[in-house]
Amino acid sequence: MATFGSLGVDIDIAGGMEAVRAQGVRLVTLCHGSASVAEGLLNRAGLADSVDMLLSVEDASAWKPHPSSYG
Repeated sequence: MATFGSLGVDIDIAGGMEAVRAQGVRLVTLCHGSASVAEGLLNRAGLADSVDMLLSVEDASAWKPHPSSYG
């Protein structure tokens, strides 16, 4: 699990994010793990400022398949 703290992004991610932002689209992440891991990944890649909001499953009161996770 410690390896997740040192992952990088694919080479085409930064360019794709920049192209989307240039079109005026807000970027939001949704991760299935710790928000701090996703935030670290974005910081290491120099992309943290490109994201408007970081959402994580940690923020949910219930996980799928619980019905309340769909509402």
